[in-house]
Amino acid sequence: MASLTLLGGCSAQMGDFPSLKQRPYEKESAQNMAPSTHSPAILSAQALAEVNNDLAAIKNDINEAQKMHQDAASLYDSKLNKGRAAVNAAQNARIGSEQWAVAQVELSRLDAARAGSVGALALCTSMIVRLDAVEVRAMAYADIMANILEQRGKCEQIAQNVAIQDKEVEGLFNKLSK
Repeated sequence: MASLTLLGGCSAQMGDFPSLKQRPYEKESAQNMAPSTHSPAILSAQALAEVNNDLAAIKNDINEAQKMHQDAASLYDSKLNKGRAAVNAAQNARIGSEQWAVAQVELSRLDAARAGSVGALALCTSMIVRLDAVEVRAMAYADIMANILEQRGKCEQIAQNVAIQDKEVEGLFNKLSK
Protein backbone atom coordinates (compact mmCIF):
# COMPACT_ATOMS: atom_id res chain seq x y z
CA MET A 1 0.00 0.00 0.00
CA ALA A 2 2.90 2.34 0.71
CA SER A 3 4.13 1.82 -2.87
CA LEU A 4 0.79 2.94 -4.22
CA THR A 5 0.94 6.07 -2.12
CA LEU A 6 4.47 6.84 -3.25
CA LEU A 7 3.65 6.32 -6.92
CA GLY A 8 0.65 8.61 -6.60
CA GLY A 9 3.00 11.41 -5.58
CA CYS A 10 4.93 10.99 -8.83
CA SER A 11 1.90 11.44 -11.04
CA ALA A 12 0.95 14.69 -12.69
CA GLN A 13 -1.48 16.86 -10.82
CA MET A 14 -5.06 15.69 -11.18
CA GLY A 15 -8.20 17.56 -10.38
CA ASP A 16 -10.24 20.49 -11.38
CA PHE A 17 -8.71 23.15 -13.54
CA PRO A 18 -10.14 26.62 -13.92
CA SER A 19 -12.74 26.84 -16.61
CA LEU A 20 -11.65 28.47 -19.82
CA LYS A 21 -15.18 28.51 -21.17
CA GLN A 22 -16.51 31.66 -22.71
CA ARG A 23 -18.01 34.06 -20.28
CA PRO A 24 -21.69 34.86 -20.80
CA TYR A 25 -20.98 38.31 -22.20
CA GLU A 26 -18.50 36.87 -24.68
CA LYS A 27 -21.21 34.78 -26.29
CA GLU A 28 -23.35 37.76 -27.10
CA SER A 29 -22.70 39.66 -30.28
CA ALA A 30 -21.94 43.34 -30.11
CA GLN A 31 -25.37 44.10 -31.60
CA ASN A 32 -27.22 42.25 -28.83
CA MET A 33 -25.35 43.81 -25.96
CA ALA A 34 -27.19 46.29 -23.79
CA PRO A 35 -26.27 49.87 -24.57
CA SER A 36 -23.54 51.18 -22.36
CA THR A 37 -23.20 54.67 -21.02
CA HIS A 38 -19.57 54.46 -22.13
CA SER A 39 -18.53 53.68 -25.67
CA PRO A 40 -15.60 51.31 -26.07
CA ALA A 41 -12.41 53.20 -26.73
CA ILE A 42 -11.31 53.67 -30.30
CA LEU A 43 -7.59 53.10 -30.34
CA SER A 44 -4.94 55.15 -32.05
CA ALA A 45 -3.21 53.48 -34.98
CA GLN A 46 -0.18 52.75 -32.79
CA ALA A 47 -2.29 51.32 -29.94
CA LEU A 48 -4.27 49.19 -32.40
CA ALA A 49 -1.02 47.88 -33.89
CA GLU A 50 0.18 46.98 -30.38
CA VAL A 51 -3.09 45.13 -29.69
CA ASN A 52 -2.76 43.21 -32.96
CA ASN A 53 0.90 42.38 -32.20
CA ASP A 54 -0.04 41.18 -28.71
CA LEU A 55 -2.86 39.07 -30.12
CA ALA A 56 -0.57 37.58 -32.78
CA ALA A 57 1.97 36.59 -30.10
CA ILE A 58 -0.77 35.07 -27.94
CA LYS A 59 -2.16 33.19 -30.94
CA ASN A 60 1.31 31.76 -31.67
CA ASP A 61 1.66 30.63 -28.06
CA ILE A 62 -1.79 29.03 -28.09
CA ASN A 63 -0.98 27.28 -31.37
CA GLU A 64 2.20 25.97 -29.70
CA ALA A 65 0.09 24.80 -26.75
CA GLN A 66 -2.21 22.99 -29.18
CA LYS A 67 0.77 21.25 -30.78
CA MET A 68 2.15 20.27 -27.36
CA HIS A 69 -1.24 18.89 -26.41
CA GLN A 70 -1.71 17.01 -29.69
CA ASP A 71 1.70 15.37 -29.35
CA ALA A 72 1.08 14.44 -25.71
CA ALA A 73 -2.46 13.25 -26.44
CA SER A 74 -1.14 10.96 -29.19
CA LEU A 75 1.42 9.51 -26.80
CA TYR A 76 -1.22 9.15 -24.09
CA ASP A 77 -3.63 7.43 -26.48
CA SER A 78 -0.90 5.02 -27.58
CA LYS A 79 -0.38 3.95 -23.93
CA LEU A 80 -4.00 3.94 -22.77
CA ASN A 81 -4.96 0.43 -23.92
CA LYS A 82 -1.80 -1.08 -22.43
CA GLY A 83 -2.54 0.67 -19.14
CA ARG A 84 -6.13 -0.56 -19.15
CA ALA A 85 -5.04 -4.11 -19.96
CA ALA A 86 -2.46 -4.09 -17.17
CA VAL A 87 -5.01 -2.82 -14.65
CA ASN A 88 -7.56 -5.41 -15.75
CA ALA A 89 -4.95 -8.17 -15.44
CA ALA A 90 -4.02 -7.00 -11.94
CA GLN A 91 -7.49 -6.20 -10.71
CA ASN A 92 -7.77 -9.28 -8.47
CA ALA A 93 -4.05 -9.61 -7.83
CA ARG A 94 -2.73 -8.85 -4.41
CA ILE A 95 -0.90 -5.60 -3.78
CA GLY A 96 2.80 -6.05 -4.39
CA SER A 97 2.38 -8.96 -6.80
CA GLU A 98 4.08 -8.98 -10.19
CA GLN A 99 0.80 -8.15 -12.01
CA TRP A 100 0.08 -5.30 -9.61
CA ALA A 101 3.62 -3.89 -10.05
CA VAL A 102 3.35 -4.09 -13.85
CA ALA A 103 0.03 -2.24 -13.71
CA GLN A 104 1.58 0.45 -11.49
CA VAL A 105 4.40 0.94 -13.97
CA GLU A 106 2.00 1.13 -16.93
CA LEU A 107 -0.18 3.64 -15.10
CA SER A 108 2.86 5.75 -14.28
CA ARG A 109 3.84 5.69 -17.95
CA LEU A 110 0.31 6.65 -18.93
CA ASP A 111 0.26 9.51 -16.46
CA ALA A 112 3.69 10.72 -17.59
CA ALA A 113 2.57 10.61 -21.23
CA ARG A 114 -0.01 13.29 -20.55
CA ALA A 115 2.47 15.72 -18.99
CA GLY A 116 2.67 17.67 -22.25
CA SER A 117 -1.10 18.15 -22.18
CA VAL A 118 -0.95 19.46 -18.63
CA GLY A 119 1.88 21.79 -19.69
CA ALA A 120 -0.19 22.97 -22.64
CA LEU A 121 -3.07 23.70 -20.29
CA ALA A 122 -0.77 25.73 -18.04
CA LEU A 123 0.40 27.71 -21.06
CA CYS A 124 -3.20 28.29 -22.12
CA THR A 125 -4.11 29.48 -18.65
CA SER A 126 -1.42 32.15 -18.82
CA MET A 127 -2.52 33.07 -22.35
CA ILE A 128 -6.07 33.61 -21.10
CA VAL A 129 -4.73 36.25 -18.71
CA ARG A 130 -3.02 37.94 -21.64
CA LEU A 131 -6.18 37.65 -23.75
CA ASP A 132 -8.08 39.40 -20.96
CA ALA A 133 -5.66 42.32 -21.18
CA VAL A 134 -6.08 42.53 -24.97
CA GLU A 135 -9.85 42.24 -24.63
CA VAL A 136 -10.06 45.24 -22.30
CA ARG A 137 -8.25 47.38 -24.86
CA ALA A 138 -10.06 46.07 -27.95
CA MET A 139 -13.77 46.00 -27.01
CA ALA A 140 -14.66 48.26 -29.95
CA TYR A 141 -13.20 45.91 -32.54
CA ALA A 142 -15.47 43.00 -33.49
CA ASP A 143 -12.80 41.24 -35.53
CA ILE A 144 -10.35 41.26 -32.62
CA MET A 145 -13.06 40.12 -30.21
CA ALA A 146 -13.93 37.24 -32.56
CA ASN A 147 -10.26 36.23 -32.67
CA ILE A 148 -10.10 36.35 -28.85
CA LEU A 149 -13.13 34.04 -28.65
CA GLU A 150 -11.52 31.64 -31.11
CA GLN A 151 -8.34 31.48 -29.03
CA ARG A 152 -10.34 30.91 -25.84
CA GLY A 153 -12.12 28.04 -27.59
CA LYS A 154 -8.81 26.38 -28.43
CA CYS A 155 -7.75 26.58 -24.80
CA GLU A 156 -11.09 25.29 -23.59
CA GLN A 157 -10.71 22.22 -25.81
CA ILE A 158 -7.34 21.48 -24.25
CA ALA A 159 -8.85 21.90 -20.77
CA GLN A 160 -11.68 19.51 -21.60
CA ASN A 161 -9.26 16.89 -22.95
CA VAL A 162 -7.02 17.15 -19.89
CA ALA A 163 -10.08 16.70 -17.65
CA ILE A 164 -11.00 13.54 -19.56
CA GLN A 165 -7.46 12.21 -19.17
CA ASP A 166 -7.59 13.04 -15.44
CA LYS A 167 -10.76 11.00 -15.02
CA GLU A 168 -9.37 8.06 -17.01
CA VAL A 169 -6.10 7.89 -15.09
CA GLU A 170 -7.77 8.41 -11.73
CA GLY A 171 -10.34 5.72 -12.55
CA LEU A 172 -7.59 3.24 -13.44
CA PHE A 173 -5.65 4.00 -10.26
CA ASN A 174 -8.83 3.58 -8.23
CA LYS A 175 -9.67 0.31 -9.98
CA LEU A 176 -6.23 -1.02 -9.21
CA SER A 177 -6.35 -0.03 -5.55
CA LYS A 178 -9.57 -1.99 -4.87
